Amino acid sequence: MNRVLNPRIVFTSHINNLGLYAFIQKELGNIGRFQYIGNNGIRYIIGDIKGIQLFINLIHGKLRTPKNKRFNDLIKFINSKYSLNIIESLLDTSNLIITVDLLVLLKLMVISV
Repeated sequence: MNRVLNPRIVFTSHINNLGLYAFIQKELGNIGRFQYIGNNGIRYIIGDIKGIQLFINLIHGKLRTPKNKRFNDLIKFINSKYSLNIIESLLDTSNLIITVDLLVLLKLMVISV
């Protein structure tokens, strides 16, 4: 039996993060869907190629951790499956203070959503 691999990005966490996921969904032009898990869990799922490409563009070059390797694995898979030419993401080496300021700003924006 041959499996068809259709890529998707799935965030899973506590329901308290709904505001963060709603912000991401808004930034992606309302792409993606929510799935509730039990009484206090939530998943935000981006399952179409347009949404995945938008998400890749949104965080490309902004990762500092080993997660960047998995992100590049996703880029390679998308490039291969859809004959695209997205360049691999380099680790973010910018000033950490600026990055922390951006995270604080994003958190404030999520609270106000």
